[in-house]
Amino acid sequence: MKVSISTILKKYNKCSKIHILIGYLDHEKLKLKFRALTEMMTAEMFKPTLREKFSMFRYKYLIELDIIDTDMRNEQNKNVDVNGIVHFEN
Repeated sequence: MKVSISTILKKYNKCSKIHILIGYLDHEKLKLKFRALTEMMTAEMFKPTLREKFSMFRYKYLIELDIIDTDMRNEQNKNVDVNGIVHFEN
């Protein structure tokens, strides 16, 4: 998959639709949130249409919510004593 993406990028580097698609694949299929945001920001540089701008806005918002949600879960699990849980289960 990575080879085909790089091949497409070489041929259509300045196409905002391709960058939006790659951002979608990075987030939904590969779970690479920050890379997906980077692709969306890259797509903004290539004069997207109004529909593409709306898609990028909406998708960046969803990715940011996902990042915030993950961060909140990490904060909640920060004070968990893993050793105590393992000891209790044994």
